[in-house]
Amino acid sequence: MALTRPLRLKRELIRSAPEISTTAKPVARVWVDSGVFHLDQSYDYLVPDNLDAQVDVGVRVQVPFNGRECEALVLERTEMVPGRKLKSITKVISSVAVASPRSLDLISLVSARWACHPYDVIRSAIPPRVASVEKLKWAAANIVRPITSSVREYIQLPPYRDPYQCLAEQVSGLQGKGSILVIVPDNKSVLRLSKQFPEALFLDSDLPRSQRYENFLRARTTASQIIIGTRSAIFVDSPDLSAIVIFNESSEQFFELRSPGWNARAIAILRARTEDIGIYCVGYSPSAEVARLIDIGWFVFKGAKEKVRVDTFQQEFSELLPGRIIGELRRLIKQGPILFIAPRKGYSQSISCSNCRNISTCPCGGRLEKKSATAAISCSLCANVYSEWVCQ
Repeated sequence: MALTRPLRLKRELIRSAPEISTTAKPVARVWVDSGVFHLDQSYDYLVPDNLDAQVDVGVRVQVPFNGRECEALVLERTEMVPGRKLKSITKVISSVAVASPRSLDLISLVSARWACHPYDVIRSAIPPRVASVEKLKWAAANIVRPITSSVREYIQLPPYRDPYQCLAEQVSGLQGKGSILVIVPDNKSVLRLSKQFPEALFLDSDLPRSQRYENFLRARTTASQIIIGTRSAIFVDSPDLSAIVIFNESSEQFFELRSPGWNARAIAILRARTEDIGIYCVGYSPSAEVARLIDIGWFVFKGAKEKVRVDTFQQEFSELLPGRIIGELRRLIKQGPILFIAPRKGYSQSISCSNCRNISTCPCGGRLEKKSATAAISCSLCANVYSEWVCQ
């Protein structure tokens, strides 16, 4: 005979959310991480009295949305409109502000330009939360942003100098006017610049999660910093940012691989226009987008004045490298790096006579060529084949 078990009553605790609030600005306008693409607008929630001191601009909160709890980011605090019934904020996830009104405006502009949800940009702009890092004291930065001239320059690198040394000299020349944000294409560039600026703040995907979040909060709360990072660091909200330096802006690594596929160079130009800060592009040759801005006068092009010596050595017996080039290489290697280009063996773009040195041409006007060691001589225009070619 089975024993009867005692009945257990199930209970459910319901949090009673207040329908009214006695605070000065009882409404918080937020972006909700709903996971739905078209729900990209802001929503209003009631701030309970017990959370009034913690809910501020840029703070992560938890709100009820469509029958479930979602993360949200506070945009502003507003007054209550009479007659409205709002849901209340459930709790404050973190009392540390991870965004300022200026950075929120930038995220709004980027999401509007690339037609995406604001949280698609926030995932790249703000590192993931680490609770142990937030236990440190992070006071709000009360720093007056310096008045800087909106300099827009493309600085061309000299052909044979160390590019990272030239970049370090350019960044050192901008110090003293505020914080400087340096954006580089990859992690190797960050490591090379770390030798030049060991005291700088680094924002890199190779950093540990806690270290990256700590450097992000330190960049928001300290002044006169050199911040070096890859493409996601373009969203860093420094209180006294005065200049953005982009190294090799034509690199494809500045494109975000995930949706919406923004570009760090385009966001830097957007920040230079809206925040009135200087922007410097450092590289060997500008991209098509920057070249257009140079043509219309938005960027000032500063070319390198150094010259490179160029010598040519003719082949005598169809060898890959002429014999007399070896002595020149040994002599010039003591002065600096050398780049020499040799043709592929068995390939010729033109045929010349070994006696008169004249370039052979077809009656149609095209040059004769030999595409491989076994191929016959043919014309580059009419494709007429000369099986037994003789100099005329």
